[in-house]
Amino acid sequence: MRLGLRCCGGLFATTSTARSKRRQASGSSSISFLGDLVMRTRESEHYEAVGRFITSFAGAEAGVHLVTRRLSRLDDEIARALFKGMRLSDITERTRALLTIKPEDGTKPVLPDAGAAIVKACLDQIGLISSRRHNLVHRVSGYGATGIFVTNILGSKSSENAEWETFTLPELTAMTGDCDDIFNQLDRLSSDNRVSEAVRIGAPAWRYRPAQPSPKRPNTRGSAE
Repeated sequence: MRLGLRCCGGLFATTSTARSKRRQASGSSSISFLGDLVMRTRESEHYEAVGRFITSFAGAEAGVHLVTRRLSRLDDEIARALFKGMRLSDITERTRALLTIKPEDGTKPVLPDAGAAIVKACLDQIGLISSRRHNLVHRVSGYGATGIFVTNILGSKSSENAEWETFTLPELTAMTGDCDDIFNQLDRLSSDNRVSEAVRIGAPAWRYRPAQPSPKRPNTRGSAE
């Protein structure tokens, strides 16, 4: 992340610059030290939240694979061979298609309607979160006053058309919680003896609500100035 910021020259006001200005402006070394300590603590909290979010998202993706293999009615080894390596968007499409299949031989569907509704809700939510996760890991980023910021300014048609996004600590926590819930429910629905438990719990109450990307650059300076 630091390398990405350095390559942009003066484009970003980095955290280190903000710290330097605070030290110059402060007549007290103790105040400067405390300000730096608060800034570093907040920065660490955000990056720790990023790590938890990324690992939780991977779990949610695994949950989609689990339920897809079960819906396919295939032997697990065959299902693994068919679905391995699929992108989330592709396996989500397959899962939605499998949910529409109604057995013609009079047998029960793999999941009851309530279970299928939970799967659909989880697929919708992980789809929303996936787009944010994509931007977080594939765009240049840094830490500023409002949290982790990311932008596509280096690849956009012009700097005026660039998108800027901020990932606040509450937002990262919300997405992490949703990903955990997605995995837990899809894991239950993938086991015959836990489907009724999943249905009883129902679709998760989602914490994360997406906001529209902003064309305006957020405050990329340190918050404790």
